[in-house]
Amino acid sequence: MKKLYLILSSLCAALIVFLIVKAQQPDTDEIARYQAILCFVIRQPDAPHNVQQLREKMRQVQQGSIPDYAFKQPHFRETLANQWIEAYFSLSTAQQVQARLSYEQCTEVFNKHPQSKNAT
Repeated sequence: MKKLYLILSSLCAALIVFLIVKAQQPDTDEIARYQAILCFVIRQPDAPHNVQQLREKMRQVQQGSIPDYAFKQPHFRETLANQWIEAYFSLSTAQQVQARLSYEQCTEVFNKHPQSKNAT
């Protein structure tokens, strides 16, 4: 009987760990939202050109896009933002220029670039 309880408690613990890890993984909407935020930030006339400034600007845009009265205030995922920033800096200079032209071209460049797959 003790073995049964041990097995059941182990399964429950494993399930809890799985659910916690799964809950912390970004879904496709969140991944797309961070890509859109980066595409917005890099197209601004005063766009920052280093990792820290890009991350901070992305944080400001993400937090500024959620009204204060919203029931759920999403947490800024610095790791996800960093993955998109790394993908941006891994683009060639020509691709970075193309990404800054319009939102459509930005998403197109990222969708074609293998490094952006790491952000997903």
